[in-house]
Parts: sequence; structure tokens; C-alpha cells
Amino acid sequence: MSELNAEEVSIKKKPLWKRKVTWVVAILVVLFLAYKLGSSPNVPEGIGENYYSNALWAYHEINVALKKGELPSDEVLDSIGDNAEEVKSNPTKYTEKERYISEEFGILYIGLLLIVSEEVADTTQTENRVYEALSNLANVLEVDEEY
Repeated sequence: MSELNAEEVSIKKKPLWKRKVTWVVAILVVLFLAYKLGSSPNVPEGIGENYYSNALWAYHEINVALKKGELPSDEVLDSIGDNAEEVKSNPTKYTEKERYISEEFGILYIGLLLIVSEEVADTTQTENRVYEALSNLANVLEVDEEY
């Protein structure tokens, strides 16, 4: 046998796009990105995604208004009141956590209305209950109270 020189032997390399490894990595990256982009926000277990987003919106609006020293808009109060009535009239349609969220929003709703109407002699106790309900909602919705 004769010896081959390194210059005489030509090594044929496949182009990058023809390699199996390239396609496997590309498919894994696309699947990962599709999963991350298509996945819903961190919705706690036991709460529907739509219900969660509505509750989060109401919680945020109430928090912002109270931090400004104002009351939430009528839209927020109406939404909370309508939701509480809906859950009360058809409780089997909702999960236990959703019913609990609705109860806490109901406490908030009544507390805010009592504070506005000034029908309560001791508003401090009512305000404390409102803030307690906000804290309970933050825990159930798994959000930070102070943001």
C-alpha cells in the first residue's frame, strides 16, 4: 500500500444546513420559543385564565386608586358587583378559589361603598377589613401586594 499525503486527500465537509444536528437544534429552539410565547401567564391552579385576568385587572385598579387616595372607577365597582352576583347566583359554575376571590371582592365592594356613603361610625374598622381583603386577594392571585 502506498502512503497518502494529506494534500492529496480532500475532505468533503457537508454544508451546515445539511447536517442533522443543525436541524435537531433548530427544531428544539423553535419548539421552546413556541412554548414560551404561547404559554399563558402564571395562572394559579384552580382559577380559570379569563377569570384570573379579570380579577387581576380589578385588583390592580383598586390598588392604584387606593394608593392615590381615591376610590376605584365606577367601571371597576360595577364589574366587581356584577361578578359577585353572578358567582352567588350560579356557584357550581366556579371553582372554590374563584368563589373565594369573589367573596373577597364582595367584601371590598361593600367596604368601599360604606366608606363612600359614610354610613359607618368607625371607618377605621371598615378600612382595615378592606385592606385585609386586598391582602387575601394578593395571596390567592399570587401577586405582590406592594408593586
